[in-house]
Amino acid sequence: MATALPAMLSCFGKLLRARELFGQVTESASEFRKHDHYEIVRFDNARSATDELVRVQWRINILNPVPEDWAYLTGDAVNNMRSALDHALAVVARQRLGFSDTDVQKHRLQFPICDTSDSFAAVAKNLVKILPQDLVDQLEKLQPYHGDPDDSVHNLAMVRDLSNLDKHRRLTVVAHGVYRSRVTIEPPMDVVSLKENTGALADGMVLATVKFRRPVNPPELTLTPEIRYVESLFIPGSNTFVPLAVALELMFEEAFIAVESLTRDLMGAKDIMFAKVYLDDREARTRGLLATLATAAEIESLSQTEGAAS
Repeated sequence: MATALPAMLSCFGKLLRARELFGQVTESASEFRKHDHYEIVRFDNARSATDELVRVQWRINILNPVPEDWAYLTGDAVNNMRSALDHALAVVARQRLGFSDTDVQKHRLQFPICDTSDSFAAVAKNLVKILPQDLVDQLEKLQPYHGDPDDSVHNLAMVRDLSNLDKHRRLTVVAHGVYRSRVTIEPPMDVVSLKENTGALADGMVLATVKFRRPVNPPELTLTPEIRYVESLFIPGSNTFVPLAVALELMFEEAFIAVESLTRDLMGAKDIMFAKVYLDDREARTRGLLATLATAAEIESLSQTEGAAS
């Protein structure tokens, strides 16, 4: 009879659960896209010959709003990522330092996430009283302020902020985060103004407005609005919308790196297997994220550009 593998460390179990919830959100979003959930309505004064300008405006009508459970699934996924970090530190405390469950509760062990070195230094003053210096140093190396200074919000800080927010109110997930809109006018006209909007789509939102001088002999005009959108998550730290799948993937990757770094010498067979599958699947995940943000032609063009550069 085969010997059963030891159970996963609880921190990897939390990451696994976050991954499952992530999958539920993306599957629901994929199904949602198969149906008409918005329409573009045009308003114009094309028949008003007394106005020297032709004014055209396109507005959005939301037919089917985003399912409410996206926000709850996303919040649960983020909370499991945050919990995985805390579990990882508790695992190290128990298995490497000999802490009991009572000790973990007594010291309120929690993975610190600090935006500045000064804020971590303040936390570290208490950590060194209960944890060895090498572990505190390891936690310091995983802090957000070591990331790209150009990032408005680091991925671990995003985990912290969204987890805290979800404890008090529902996260804001929208199905229509417009990141590109464009109006094509054929044949070309004497355009006076053209405004194309981006951001989170809302019912009645003006997608684009164009004004051009009314031709003396109006040709058969074709005005084509183009809209590109992606399901998006509102990030309070930067006050921006980020593509939902991208935000979840970036947060998960950073949480995984921190958990694996802390528990590397404590991982069992199931933990190692989970980590291997996750790391081996990186290229496929990248392709999947690109597919939510770009057309097949754009992805092919990007691949050719990268190939030429290499």
